[in-house]
Amino acid sequence: MNINFYGVIYGMTGYDSHCKQLVDALFKKNPNIHLGTLKVQQKKLQLTGNEHIMLKNKFFKDGVSVVVALPPEWPKIWSNNSKHFVGFLVWEGNKILKDWLKILNNKKVDQIWVPSNHTKQAIINTDKKLERKIRIVPHGVNLNLFKPKKFRKLHKFTFIANKGWARGINDRGGIQFLLMAFAKEFCKKESNKVALKVKINTSYNPPDWNLKKEVKKLNLDKNGLPIKFLTKMMDFKKLPEFYYGGDVFVSPTMAEGFGLNVAEAMACGLPAITTNFGGQTDFVNKKNGWLLDYKPTLSKQLLYKGVNWALPDINHLQRLMRYCVDNPKEVRKKGLQAMKDIKKFNWENSASIALKFLDELN
Repeated sequence: MNINFYGVIYGMTGYDSHCKQLVDALFKKNPNIHLGTLKVQQKKLQLTGNEHIMLKNKFFKDGVSVVVALPPEWPKIWSNNSKHFVGFLVWEGNKILKDWLKILNNKKVDQIWVPSNHTKQAIINTDKKLERKIRIVPHGVNLNLFKPKKFRKLHKFTFIANKGWARGINDRGGIQFLLMAFAKEFCKKESNKVALKVKINTSYNPPDWNLKKEVKKLNLDKNGLPIKFLTKMMDFKKLPEFYYGGDVFVSPTMAEGFGLNVAEAMACGLPAITTNFGGQTDFVNKKNGWLLDYKPTLSKQLLYKGVNWALPDINHLQRLMRYCVDNPKEVRKKGLQAMKDIKKFNWENSASIALKFLDELN
């Protein structure tokens, strides 16, 4: 089938990573792809040879158009009048916006792709009739890049996190909850045995964002352990080295469409502590990690007006982190299980699933 694929590929956000890796995996199985970008190139990032080919390919009038974007962007793409149309919706929360229902129910939309059961349920919670259109095409991990390294005991038991933190105390990614829990649970006298490293993806940050100001707003206990922050942009290929520097990956997120960072860490052999709400619950469980308690809370972001997220239980997070420090053998055991369980979530498999759903349109 001829495919017109639309998304963002030039940056370092989760959307960029998803689009780049999915379309590259699709190209290896089906080279008849025209790649259209939803945003202009702002930075000189190196594209693959396959991406250059796809960008040069002409639009396939007789093909299917697949767009990875929120629904308001979809009509711009289906107006090109390809034979079929698929909208890929990545969304976080207990429901979607009612303003989108007219678009999703439009006859031009043949299928609605989502990355997880979480997003699927959010759509169904808003309009049960749409279930017939929904197909789950999970995100994946590049297993040639994100793979386990020979186990070596670190000098300190180290928790790590990798997420954006643009909105500080109200950010969906939940870095604020991790910082508060760590500062409350671990005191300075434990500085020789416990550490926390937080990599912040600044792609989402406004120009006036300031790390020190955001940390100050949390009123962290001055007697707590110091926390190491990494805010410089990191080459994607160097991410595994960051994961290798930790024992447990922590993601006390308020909501995720999939949780790609959690999957990457698991592929490197780390178990995860993560909120029991969101797309990551498709692959994180009690055998390969720890699921964090939460209470429903209304999102404070305008885009998610009326949508419930999760408010992680900080006390529970403290207990789980302490348990990990006290039980390193169980941490290692769950890390090995995490590595095994995440293998089926790879981009090659994602592409195969996507092509299977496109075959339904023939």
